Amino acid sequence: MTVFADYAQFYDLYYEHKNYEAETRFVLDLAARFASSPRSALDMGCGTGRHIKEFLELGLQCEGFDRSSEMLDQARERLAGRKVRLSQADLKTFRGNETYDLVVSLFAVMGYLVSNSELIAGLRTAR
Repeated sequence: MTVFADYAQFYDLYYEHKNYEAETRFVLDLAARFASSPRSALDMGCGTGRHIKEFLELGLQCEGFDRSSEMLDQARERLAGRKVRLSQADLKTFRGNETYDLVVSLFAVMGYLVSNSELIAGLRTAR
């Protein structure tokens, strides 16, 4: 996907000052407050894998998918040697064989869904 090919090469540079650790802890704190402390997570639109890296460091089992093969290449490099499944998939149609304690779509991922039917499809994926 050419749009993401150009974006992917600069993505981590654009967001180098973004506090992924704090965001991840915030999400886990919310989960613990309203449900239970998760042990597994699915990151829908995982990009270059920076949130997954933080989840893994906090002991969660993780899976992630992204539409961009270029973003996934960077995620695979970042997460090399760690037990995590990454796949190329669309937010509207991804269907995994696992269930997760936590499903996230962080940052601006849902903003790529431009119609009500696409948003509903993305929410069905999360469910």
